[in-house]
Amino acid sequence: MDTQANTEGENNIQPSSDTNDKTTSTIWNRSGYTSGMFSKPRSKLLRTSRSSVGKPASRNYDVQSKNLSKKKDVLELQEQHFLKLSSNQEIEKAYLLAKIKREEDLHEMDVASRKAKDKRDADIHLAEVTERLIRKQREKELFDLAKQKLMLEVSILKNDLGHLGIGNNNE
Repeated sequence: MDTQANTEGENNIQPSSDTNDKTTSTIWNRSGYTSGMFSKPRSKLLRTSRSSVGKPASRNYDVQSKNLSKKKDVLELQEQHFLKLSSNQEIEKAYLLAKIKREEDLHEMDVASRKAKDKRDADIHLAEVTERLIRKQREKELFDLAKQKLMLEVSILKNDLGHLGIGNNNE
């Protein structure tokens, strides 16, 4: 059964012959893992600064006090920087909102002016078409009146020539 398990694949777990040797035994076949990598690390003692050994406790307190005051100063500077950045962001946000509003207003004005121009152009075109139509109607009326006048003059001349006897000769 062991030979069948070994022949099935290379990814099978191969027990090490020497389980006590943690540096050289391999857990998986041809992998770089060692059993030592899976052991729990030893707990280390908390290290303390050796500079305070043999010195008065007040000096250690002074150093800690200076460190705390420096950290406090750094935090205050960071807070001031953050406040400055946030105020700059608020100013930039207000500027962008004003810019967007101005662009929207300009767009609305542009659209309104284009609509007004289009309406003006349409009104001018309609007025020109109407004027041309009226002019054509007047010209037709004048032509009809001139035609009637000419026909009337022709009929008068025919009557005058008929009385004289000239118009009835078919020569």
